[in-house]
Parts: sequence; C-alpha cells; structure tokens
Amino acid sequence: MITLLQLLVYVRTLDYQTKTLTSSFRQFRFPLRDFLNYTSKTSNQHQLIKLKEFFNVLSQNLVIECFTDKSYMMLVTIPESRVYESKQNIWLVNLWIAEELSDYLHPFIFSDFFNKKLTMDEFQVLFEIVKIFSSSNIRKEFNIQEFLDSYPSTLNSKRKKTIKEYFIRYIKVLHEQQKLQNQALLLPSNHTCNINQLNSTHLYQTLIIFESIDIIFS
Repeated sequence: MITLLQLLVYVRTLDYQTKTLTSSFRQFRFPLRDFLNYTSKTSNQHQLIKLKEFFNVLSQNLVIECFTDKSYMMLVTIPESRVYESKQNIWLVNLWIAEELSDYLHPFIFSDFFNKKLTMDEFQVLFEIVKIFSSSNIRKEFNIQEFLDSYPSTLNSKRKKTIKEYFIRYIKVLHEQQKLQNQALLLPSNHTCNINQLNSTHLYQTLIIFESIDIIFS
C-alpha cells in the first residue's frame, strides 16, 4: 500500500500517453531502478526483486483490498503492470493507471512521510492514517483504543503513550500543512480541542478530526 502511494506521487513527475478504452488510462514507462531510488530503499538486487513482485501484484489489483471506502476500491484500476529487461540490460516498467486514480488527491498528502526509515509503530500509525483518510467523508474518525487493542497484550503503558504521540505528531503536521480544520472532537467526553493543543492524555478512546476542503466556484 505504501509503495503504491509513493508510486502515484512518483509518476506525476513523468511524461505519459493517454489512451481510451471504456475509460481513459495513462501509460508510463520508466526504469525500475529510478523508482527504487525515489523510494529511498537500498539499491540492491534484493530490493529490485521485491519491486518486481510489487508490480506483479498491481497487475492483479489485489492491493485495492486495503482501502476501506467502497467507492475508492472501485476506482483503483491498474489494468497492466509489466517489468521487463531491455536490450541494454536495464529493467523497465510499463504501467497503465486509470486517470481517476492518477488524479486522486488523497495519497499525495502523505508523500513526505514515507521517504525515511520508520519504526514498526510509526509505520502502523501512518498506515492507519492513510486508511482513514481514504474515505471520502471529511470526518476522519480514529478509534485509538481499538487500534491499541489490536496489538499484543504485552504492549506496555510507555509504548502506548509513544504510539499516541505518533498519531498526534502526524496529525499536527497535516494541520500545519492546512489539510485539517482547527478543531478536533474527543469521544466519549464530546469535548472539542484545538489540534495544536492535543496531547497523549486526550487520546482516551476516539479522536475525530475534519479534513479541510477548499471549494472553488468557477
């Protein structure tokens, strides 16, 4: 899933051809190693093999199961993804992506978060944020207690606090980037709090934040 989000950001920098079947698709061609370098992974044969497997999975559309919003699941369409070796012994990618997915804005708000090595807990928190933000509803609801309960029972109080602080850190970054409204709703107390003032003690059960949507009338 994370590699897919990185891919969607990466291809926006490339030239493409648009062709129409029943829907419109963009065709991209690029060296596999260029994308490997973009994702900041170690450039070695093992990572190249993993990326080849990733593009094979894309061609089967299996990755769409990770999205929670049904309309978004229907939107994710990558009809063809092929990795092949050129005559110059360079691995190339030939990729077709539906225009609706190429223009979908949600993945691009996370583009700065994954270009560094993350701890397991950071990754889990970011992945949860991505899943919640994939919904078309501007109300984003995080059941923090349920998220923590999904961890093994050995999760201690110090680690729980750290996980909550990861949520707050990334939510505050999104707010600083003007992608969230100022007020958060805390449940079950039903109190509101400015996002800048959030701390780990606020994340008792459920945190609700609201996406900032700019509406331009033409």
